[in-house]
Amino acid sequence: MIEDRERLARSPVHEAALDCIEAGIEAADPARAIRDAVSLEGDRLVVDDDAYDLGDYDEVLLLGGGKAAGAVAVALESILGDRLSRGAVVVPDPFGTERVEVFVGGHPLPDEGSVEGARRLLELAEATDERTLVLAVVTGGGSATLAAPVEGVSLADLRATIAETPFHRT
Repeated sequence: MIEDRERLARSPVHEAALDCIEAGIEAADPARAIRDAVSLEGDRLVVDDDAYDLGDYDEVLLLGGGKAAGAVAVALESILGDRLSRGAVVVPDPFGTERVEVFVGGHPLPDEGSVEGARRLLELAEATDERTLVLAVVTGGGSATLAAPVEGVSLADLRATIAETPFHRT
């Protein structure tokens, strides 16, 4: 996983440090986190300590955005299969899914794709009712990829405001 590991592992202490770094990277993998926390047990979707009887719902919808939302969507599709009805995510880099619409949005600054994707998520959310189970995933970068400026605020204004914050990184 770590490039040039042999050169970097100059001693047992370096080797242990590299093992720790690799374990941390693996533990932070969004797909692994989903596989560890989410399972399908018959008609029950189990998320950590909570369970949802899928028989209580006509539709399971995934909505989300951010840098890791794509990996989460793929993992949830794998777990839920055809029980995942549909969904939409906005991510900085395109990827393939079977049931989830993918929109490419800007990061670290929002762009037109961010706005288009956020509008689609809002459309899908507004069409839900009590028989829809909504799985929401917002990961790091979600504030840029899911941009829905209020009326009177342009995308250019939003981008300028974000770019001027002390927390903005390019």
